[in-house]
Amino acid sequence: MGYIQIGPKAVESFDLGFFKNLAYFFNVIPSGYPLWVLLLPLRTAPYTNGFVWARRQGYTKHGGLREGEEMTDDED
Repeated sequence: MGYIQIGPKAVESFDLGFFKNLAYFFNVIPSGYPLWVLLLPLRTAPYTNGFVWARRQGYTKHGGLREGEEMTDDED
């Protein structure tokens, strides 16, 4: 069986790409720690407070539902 895409492709606002997600995870972003910190067993602070996360540029809020749509299952 193959995968069939129905409708437009969903764009995740928190998906920054593989390498950029790793950089944020290890906090080696430009405002964080240098890259060599990964080679040493140092305790580093996270880049976020746990409530606010980095998003793609231009995606400031979730766009999963459009105006008038509901997240319900179709009844048989």
